[in-house]
Amino acid sequence: MNPHEDKIAQLKSIPGLAGHVLVGPNGEILSHDAPNAEYLGALVAICRGGCAVVERELASSPAHFLAFHRGHSERFYVLPMGKNSLGFFQKKEAVGAELLAGVAAWQDSLDA
Repeated sequence: MNPHEDKIAQLKSIPGLAGHVLVGPNGEILSHDAPNAEYLGALVAICRGGCAVVERELASSPAHFLAFHRGHSERFYVLPMGKNSLGFFQKKEAVGAELLAGVAAWQDSLDA
C-alpha cells in the first residue's frame, strides 16, 4: 500500500464518517467512497464551489468548512485541503463535533 492509500484508509476509518469525495484542483476525483455514486458529479461541484466560498468569503472568520443539511438525517461537509477539496458524509447516529474533530486530526496528520 502506498502512503496515499494509507492516508485514505485512515480517513475512511474515522468514526462517524459515512463516505467521502476528494477532489483535485482541476475537478478530478482523487478518491471517493460516496454512498450515492450517481450523484458524484454534483458532489464534485459542491466540493469545489463550497471550498471557494470558504476560502474567499470566510477567510477572516473562524469557519473552516461548510455544512449542508438535508432533512433531519443527511449531512455533508466541505472543506479546503490546500489545492484539493474534501467532502464527506456524516453517519446518521454520529455526533457532528466528534466527526469534525476526527477529520481535523486526520488533516493535521497529513502535515506531520
